[in-house]
Amino acid sequence: MSRAILLTRIHAINWYGYHDSLDVEGHLLIAGLTGSGKSVLMDLVQLVLVGTDRALFNRSATGTTSDRTLKSYVLADTKREENGQAQYVRDKGAIAYVALEFTWPSKDRVETWGLRLEFRSALENQGRVTPFWCDGRLEKTDLLDAARRPLELAVFRQFIESQRDGRLFETQEQYLRDMANDSHLNFNRNVLAALLPTSMSFTNLKSFDEFCRRFILPGDSLNITDVVASYKNFQAYERDLRELRDQLDRLEAISNLYSRHAAANRDRIVARWLAAQLASEHTSAQVIALESQRARLRLELVGEEARVTLLDGWILRRRTEIKQAQAVIFQMPGGADYMALRLRLLTVSDEIARLKAIGGTLESALQARLKNARGWMVRGAEASLASATLLESLLKAVEQLESTPLNEAGNALRSLAEAMETVKAEINRAARPLRERAEAVRVEGGRLQAEIIMLEQGIPPGPQRLLNALNEVLPREGREPCARQLRELCEVSDERWRAAVEVVFTRKFAVVVPAEHYDRALKVCQETRGDSPEESLIHPERALRLPAVVEAGSLAEKLSVESPVARRVVGQLFGRIMCVEKSEDLVGHDAAILPDGFMLDGVFAGRRQHYNNLPFVGKRGLEQQLAIKRALARDLDAEDRRLRPALE
Repeated sequence: MSRAILLTRIHAINWYGYHDSLDVEGHLLIAGLTGSGKSVLMDLVQLVLVGTDRALFNRSATGTTSDRTLKSYVLADTKREENGQAQYVRDKGAIAYVALEFTWPSKDRVETWGLRLEFRSALENQGRVTPFWCDGRLEKTDLLDAARRPLELAVFRQFIESQRDGRLFETQEQYLRDMANDSHLNFNRNVLAALLPTSMSFTNLKSFDEFCRRFILPGDSLNITDVVASYKNFQAYERDLRELRDQLDRLEAISNLYSRHAAANRDRIVARWLAAQLASEHTSAQVIALESQRARLRLELVGEEARVTLLDGWILRRRTEIKQAQAVIFQMPGGADYMALRLRLLTVSDEIARLKAIGGTLESALQARLKNARGWMVRGAEASLASATLLESLLKAVEQLESTPLNEAGNALRSLAEAMETVKAEINRAARPLRERAEAVRVEGGRLQAEIIMLEQGIPPGPQRLLNALNEVLPREGREPCARQLRELCEVSDERWRAAVEVVFTRKFAVVVPAEHYDRALKVCQETRGDSPEESLIHPERALRLPAVVEAGSLAEKLSVESPVARRVVGQLFGRIMCVEKSEDLVGHDAAILPDGFMLDGVFAGRRQHYNNLPFVGKRGLEQQLAIKRALARDLDAEDRRLRPALE
């Protein structure tokens, strides 16, 4: 006896042009003119067996997909458009029932599987699909009410579940799974879903091999769980080996560096000892040489002293003889006049020599003075620092000196000097702001360059005295220093609130150390000299005992913190300060703050300070500050280049 489960009835209620239940028996031929609706029934069979997601409408008529949709079948598309809108016969909405009845070989078991399709209007594109199943045969009248209209969902549900022991499914996946189950129609869902739309197109596949691959061979993927696990273990071992190799390389590098450091220290000590020894020997040799030179100079000094004594005697005798000769000359007739003329001759000779020198160089000196004056006047005009009137006066003084004879140039030179001094005074007054600004630009540029170098190394230009003192004394924690500022352990998660965080976070430079190093850090903090009021030391154990209450919407939520100590401190400082967008919302909280840092805390409203646009909190804050100061440095450099020509 055949074991085939046979299709014995097709229900097509409001399915395009169909509104009936059709019996199927034996070999069935569906024939008719083109467009009479043959493919409509084929699409119904396909839709019920594979669902709306896998059905390919009109394949039996065209061999490929068409523009037919579930909506066009239920609402009966007229294939006409008005104003670009498709027109439907059932444009007010419709309910359709499509179902297939199957009968077992023994004829004692019948099941009906189908879909209830509902579109409320032509504007609805998806519609509501309700799969169903019932035991036994359905008649056309079972699907219609007294007015011969398709049943509403509630009435249909009651009928199927209470009278026919059936079921309405929530999803098509449940419907298709149960229908293919071996306790019902007993078929392979994947094969049918792939084969049925293809077979309805009445087209051949490329080859028998392709048919076998798509419809006969199992589509389940190979179980490669063990292979994947083994490969992941292999990758983990490789990663561990790379880490161990990296650690070995680092340890070898540390060992080599330590050996080189020890050798360098030894060489430094030997070099210092050799330098001291050689310096001592050189000094001893210099002492011996200088002692020998001193003895030789003493011998020479004895002879020079004797010669000086002899020369002093000769000079004294010569002066006595000159005085005696002068006395004799004065006593002679006309002697006094002779001596006076003699002295006058010496004076006049010196004056004549001086005047000759002046007469030979005065002309060239005057021409050089005129050339320098003109050149200086041109540069003054180019600098645009002196008025045109004063420069005109200076030009007239230069032209007057050029046209004045050399022996009458005194007054013209004085006029030129006065005009030059007047212009110079005005230029100095005009240039004073430029010089002051240039000096300020130079000082500010130098300060910015120093801060940029620090920021490039990850060091903020803030207070560091306590932090540096602690890191010099306390051991490092791996690659990180033992002591870290609170601002390093936080990161602003919402940049809109950075201004508020920077303004209200006055304890950002407080220092956090591990609990085991706190006692030693406290002594270092007490012994640190110099004022650094913004720095302080956090007690880690007390910080961890702070209540971990952070209210929703508070400023603490705008900060991401990894350190437990820093998280408790941030929660204590900002966990009650609520973030609000408008000023009128401040009064609704005990403590609240605006994005620009203005806040209300209890009875006090105000801003602790204005944000200076220099962020410090978090790594991103330092990166932003570095970018800002680089831009400022570029502006100062451009201003310096602009000021330099005028100053020169």
